[in-house]
Amino acid sequence: MTPDPVGGDTPFSRLSATARSAWAKHARKTEGHLPLWRHMADSGAVAGELWDHWAPRSIRESVSEALPGGDEDARRLIQFLAAVHDAGKITPAFACQVEPLARRMRDAGLDMRTAGEYGLDRRLAPHGLAGHLLLQEWMAERFGFGARASGQFAVVAGGHHGTPPDHQQIHDLQLRPHLMRHPGPSEDTWRAAQFELMDCCAAWAGVTDRLPGASIRPGAVRVDAGRPDQPKRALTRVFPSQGHEGGRVGLYVGFRV
Repeated sequence: MTPDPVGGDTPFSRLSATARSAWAKHARKTEGHLPLWRHMADSGAVAGELWDHWAPRSIRESVSEALPGGDEDARRLIQFLAAVHDAGKITPAFACQVEPLARRMRDAGLDMRTAGEYGLDRRLAPHGLAGHLLLQEWMAERFGFGARASGQFAVVAGGHHGTPPDHQQIHDLQLRPHLMRHPGPSEDTWRAAQFELMDCCAAWAGVTDRLPGASIRPGAVRVDAGRPDQPKRALTRVFPSQGHEGGRVGLYVGFRV
């Protein structure tokens, strides 16, 4: 059983106000929203339950055999990757989409332009791709991972909507850092908040001391780039979140193998 990730004294409960200002989901009808930190906590917790009670033995063994700590390491890794899959949502390119929520983030120190001011360039920074680059940067900074080593983990975020990013997409976004962090005085604040959320996910999942030197055997964890409406096996559930503001926002989770 996965403990409540936000109950009591947990890494999520200790996040700064700046990190907590980032949003993940917005309900247009009610103007309610789901904070990113809550979406991360929900996703990691649900992944743990799916691993324990639903994942086929063949999948569990495939992932576990690739890691030094076996099943325990695998469960921790799955929870961590699920928790950080939307890390790319704490970027100006994503956050600017809903102006009232962007304004709250600006008030917390995360400056950004309006969606109109970013124009079509914003399409070059879909949140999956942005999360891929953020995870690689974080793993290099925290654990000394090279691009090849970190890429085997980051692609889970990069491809979580079905298609892993290609080299051209990565290159194009790297040429536009203003879509990842607003330049100027708030740039360091953006980076600190992004890293704080990823640090939080790692601490909660228990992988902070396990990631250094970690690697995955090729093929053990993969992103399925097939059509999302034709899964081989799927489980989807809706979990109402207790951490939303201004309305009911659910968490949609789908695993395809």
